[in-house]
Amino acid sequence: MLKSLLKGMDGQISSFTKILQNKRTPLQIGPDGSAQGFFYKAGLSIVGNIQSPEAKIAHILKEYVALRGYDIDSQISVIEYRAFGKNCLETDPKFSSIEEWMEWRIPREFKNHTFHKCDGWNLDFYRFAKERAIEHAV
Repeated sequence: MLKSLLKGMDGQISSFTKILQNKRTPLQIGPDGSAQGFFYKAGLSIVGNIQSPEAKIAHILKEYVALRGYDIDSQISVIEYRAFGKNCLETDPKFSSIEEWMEWRIPREFKNHTFHKCDGWNLDFYRFAKERAIEHAV
C-alpha cells in the first residue's frame, strides 16, 4: 500500500485523477472495507483519492503513454507488473486495446467498489481516459 501511496503523490497522477473523477458521475466515495473508504472516514481525503480506481487508471495510463511504441500484449504485461505488482497469467484473456483491458482489470483490483455502466464505468470512460492521458502527458 505504501508503494501505491507514493506513486499517487506524483503531481501528474494526482491532477489526472481529479480529471477522471470529475468526468465520471456519480462519484463513488470509498466503499466500506476499502482502503479508500478507510482514509475518507479518517478525514484524509487526499490519501483516499490516491487509493481510488481513478488514481489507478491514472497510474496505468502514465505507464501506457511511456510504452506506446510497444505492441498491446507487451504494454499490458509491463503495466500489469508496474501498476499492480503482478505478472499476467496465461489464463488472462487477450485484449485489442488498453481501454478494453482496463474495463476488465480495474473491477478485479477494486472488489469493494461497484462498477456499473450507468455510473460511468463503461468503455467510453476508459476511451476518454486514454485520450486525455495522451493530451495531459500523464
